[in-house]
Amino acid sequence: MAILDIVKYPKPILLEIAIRVQPDGIEKEQQFIRDMMNTLLDKGGLGLAAPQVNMKKRIIIFRYDKSDIQVLINPVITSTKGKMVSEREGCLSIPNIRRNIKRDRVIVVEGFDRAGNYIKIKPKKNITSFVIQHEIDHLNGITILDGPKKRNLFKQKKGKEARWNLISTIIYKFN
Repeated sequence: MAILDIVKYPKPILLEIAIRVQPDGIEKEQQFIRDMMNTLLDKGGLGLAAPQVNMKKRIIIFRYDKSDIQVLINPVITSTKGKMVSEREGCLSIPNIRRNIKRDRVIVVEGFDRAGNYIKIKPKKNITSFVIQHEIDHLNGITILDGPKKRNLFKQKKGKEARWNLISTIIYKFN
């Protein structure tokens, strides 16, 4: 049971796009995922992305409720609905700073769980939607210090590509 060091801004890994985990590589990530979970519990955060613990992989974890920690590998937001809402956010990698960030209230996110099974999540609580979006931002090299232009530009450019990567991973896994 290891507690991983949290990478602090402006370390370059926080500003880079994380690499997709190959389906046949998910099993190799199990100890790292356990260490991420222990780190999240130790630090008292709501979510954690692999780049925040110095691993350039598309893995996030988040508290789905008070007792359950959910793992998402290669997560992709596939749908948003309703108006966006601004909330104050903090970040384990940028301590002592909180910023208002505008995010979608309702999202659908798809990816793989820690066993490599395809999952689709529709968070029931706004806070869970915000945490997932925050952690996916980390996978895309975006922090709370970045403005909405960078966040929206990435969404527009990468949305179709990210969806294709998810689809191609599913096809690869089941063939």
